[in-house]
Amino acid sequence: MVLGLAAVVWVGSGFYTVQEAERGVVTRLGKLNDIVLPGLNWKPTFIDSVTRVNVERVSELNTSGSMLTQDENMVQVEMTVQYRVEDPAKYLFSVSNPDDSLKQATDSALRYVIGHMTMDEILTTGRATVRERTWSTLRDIIKTYDMGLLVTDVNFQYARPPEEVKAAFDDAIKAQEDEQRLIREAEAYARGEEPIARGQAQRTIEQAQAYKEAVVLNAKGEVERLSQLLPEYKASPELTRERLYIQTMEKS
Repeated sequence: MVLGLAAVVWVGSGFYTVQEAERGVVTRLGKLNDIVLPGLNWKPTFIDSVTRVNVERVSELNTSGSMLTQDENMVQVEMTVQYRVEDPAKYLFSVSNPDDSLKQATDSALRYVIGHMTMDEILTTGRATVRERTWSTLRDIIKTYDMGLLVTDVNFQYARPPEEVKAAFDDAIKAQEDEQRLIREAEAYARGEEPIARGQAQRTIEQAQAYKEAVVLNAKGEVERLSQLLPEYKASPELTRERLYIQTMEKS
């Protein structure tokens, strides 16, 4: 009777539930045995143990500090990384503390990227490059150490120069912004002037065409007039020349 009751208790104690966002990592006598899905499950008590791991929750870590650039300057940078568990078994057993390991990996990846870029690039046009290269380097580190984590996003929060040179870099950034603004203004002016220039060219063409037509018409009229005078000139050349001379003087 006692043994039967104990068996019932033992069986009943083995039921457990894994939530929808979780996976159950089952170990048998201390060794990985299985990964169970959400729902009601059973394990032999004292033989198997279950660790529930949330595989949907997105966590965030932050790394920051002074880092050395390629041109041997120091910059103060900060980056955040968002991640979740991709493989619960690897997350639990590949490294002793995967979250701390990821933070160290992020710091190493960021220092590596900063160390291969100039201060000017980091502070001005290279923010997207820092983000992309750090993310790529971090993926490689995670793959190498088989952490069971998936980085879902990387955000480069800021990069600041040392205080003693901050004013000079602020001036440089402002100069670049002014340059881009002037370029945009010049392009806008050019787009506005182009229709005006086309209109002026069209008017010049039309004026030239009108002048050409007037000259041609005048020439045709003169030819026609001389053609009409030709028979008269043949009949009386001297008289015709004298009359043409008088007409010319009167027009003058």
